[in-house]
This record gives sequence, structure tokens and C-alpha cells, in this order.
Amino acid sequence: MTPGDWANAIPVETNDPNTISEIGITAVNTFLNPPDVKVTKEVQETHQEGAEATTTYKITVTNTGTQTGSYDLSDTPAPGKGISVEKVTLVSTEGGPAANAGFDGVKDKVLVSNQTIEGGASHVFVVEVRAKASTGIADAATDCTLDAGENRDGTR
Repeated sequence: MTPGDWANAIPVETNDPNTISEIGITAVNTFLNPPDVKVTKEVQETHQEGAEATTTYKITVTNTGTQTGSYDLSDTPAPGKGISVEKVTLVSTEGGPAANAGFDGVKDKVLVSNQTIEGGASHVFVVEVRAKASTGIADAATDCTLDAGENRDGTR
């Protein structure tokens, strides 16, 4: 046995000076992969009829760590120029979170507060925004992508 072999063992002394006994150990570092909570937002569907537009998007909160974490999630639709938000609705949730029943995206923007999320888990929130344009809406104004010359990106 060399000293390097002792890295994962505890030496045990005996009465025999020519013998070294050991007890093997395994240590698990629970901080090796702490919570790592990430949020993504993805447009699922956009539909427009005249000045009326409806956009449905999915917000996914994922904990890529192995330990339980927590998060706060708010959502504020920010339509482009000339577009006003008429109604915001939380369509559904998946993965366990109990969403704020008062969420309306305008006065109450909080979807969840101090929500726990297990390691490796995902929570999904599907939101629908109904908006109205003062004039026709260009497709680029509803695509949730900030393009050159735009200062808002649709329903971010």
C-alpha cells in the first residue's frame, strides 16, 4: 500500500507493527452539482385576424443541478409599437407548480414565488396573450425576436 492508496481509506492501527489495516470509505459531495435553475421562453403559436392577434408561448424553468432549488417567476408581455395587450391568461402548468391564481400579466405579473424545483426537474407554464393593434401588425412585431430598428420584441 502506498500513501496514494490512502486517499479513499482510513488506516487502522493494530498491535502488529508490520500490518496496516484499512477501512474503505466513500464520500459523496452534495455540493458538487448544486441547483442550477434556467428559464427559457418559446413561442408556440401566433394567430392574427385584422387588428386582433393571439400569441401562445411556453415558459420552461429547468433545474439542471442535482440538488433542490427555488425560483421566482414573473412575466410581463411587452408588445411592439402600436400594439396593446387586451388579455393575458395562464393556459396551463406542467411539472407540479401551483401558479398564482391572480396572474393577469398586467397588474399581477407573478406566476410563482419561492417555488421549489427538484434537481433534474422542469416546470412548464403556457401563457396566451391577446392583443390589438391600432393598425395592421407586421409579422416581425409578433415574433419575439429583437430585430434591427425594434426596441421591443413582441411578447417577451
